[in-house]
Amino acid sequence: EKQQEERGEIEKRVEDFVAAYKSGEGEEMLTFDSSVSPFGRKVVHEISEKLALQHESLGEGEARYITVRIPEASAKKRHEEETQQLRDRQQLKEEKKQNEQEQREKILRESAEQEKLKQEQQQKTLAQQSMGRNGKAAGGQASLTANLHRARQERQAAIDSSSGSAAGGCTGVEEKMCVLVSFDKASFEVWISG
Repeated sequence: EKQQEERGEIEKRVEDFVAAYKSGEGEEMLTFDSSVSPFGRKVVHEISEKLALQHESLGEGEARYITVRIPEASAKKRHEEETQQLRDRQQLKEEKKQNEQEQREKILRESAEQEKLKQEQQQKTLAQQSMGRNGKAAGGQASLTANLHRARQERQAAIDSSSGSAAGGCTGVEEKMCVLVSFDKASFEVWISG
């Protein structure tokens, strides 16, 4: 009769454990401490087998105890951990890719800015040289535009008067100097009186 009572208590405890877990309020592991008799541990194993639960006796002698686990909880927890690890790896990979892209864009921006500054400096230098050769003091944009316009007209006149074709670049024309000037994406040949 005492064993029947112990069996009933153990069955109720295991069934309550399973019901609590399924309702979302319970733990995934139930421990029967060393106060459970060898008969009680045997009952726990039987009920666990019947309900398809994981069960294991641990410890030795009087310190022996038994644990019962929900198998899908262990699998679910493992799956969640693996999924989280996968997400973490993907996130790190995406962050690394984004950082590399940002670095490339930064390098391209800096390179473009340096090239722009270099071109502006070259344009200023050429404009100053052009105005100096024409015997004029360094002037503003209007002066540079007028010099470029006059140089184009002089070049066209030189091309018209020469017997050969001047297409494709600067050609030697008497007492004229050819300077290649680059503005952003367009290049111009500027002929300046020597």
